Amino acid sequence: MKKLTIPFLCVAAFLWFIGIAYARITYYPSGDAEGLGQGNTLMSSQIAWNVLDSTTAADNEVTDLGATERTYLTVLAAIAAASSSSDGDGEITITRIPPTWNAIRFRNIAKTGGSITQQIYLGTLGNGTDCEFAKAGQLVWTTGAQASTVTDYLLADEVAVTAYCWNKSWGSQSPVSDLVAEATIDVLGADLVMVVTTVTNVDCKLLGKGI
Repeated sequence: MKKLTIPFLCVAAFLWFIGIAYARITYYPSGDAEGLGQGNTLMSSQIAWNVLDSTTAADNEVTDLGATERTYLTVLAAIAAASSSSDGDGEITITRIPPTWNAIRFRNIAKTGGSITQQIYLGTLGNGTDCEFAKAGQLVWTTGAQASTVTDYLLADEVAVTAYCWNKSWGSQSPVSDLVAEATIDVLGADLVMVVTTVTNVDCKLLGKGI
């Protein structure tokens, strides 16, 4: 039997950790007709809300990414190296943005009394294997009393948006009074959205919908 060479073992190890990291990357089908124009008629995407990130308060939350950590392969390596998907870097989530999503609407649902801080990063991988992430903004949510369609989860009625390095302004509504808070960002052709939940006192989920 032939001995395994060192280069072969290195490649095998690399593929192994990439496979583990991909468990935290979500792909949503874009649908054939979403956002497509037919003749002179512009059609708007009407897909359902998706869960972009799900975080448990009992777990160790991740600290925000440092200057040398904001690349796709670096984040994949950090996710793979985490002791579990619910520990520190293991809670980072990356979602592939369908090509028909020109912008993303965000909402948050959480258990009663939620106060949640989430960092939103956008990147463009294209046909490559690595890309940088730009910090588009920080979303701070406060949970209201309107029940969502998910049992025991309530919708946030407040959101405070802090814009960072993204060449497009955020839109947001923060109505309080147990209504529905929302934030929206034009992705400007980005094909990856990364969510880093840095603070939460309750179980929570970040919802996203492409338009």
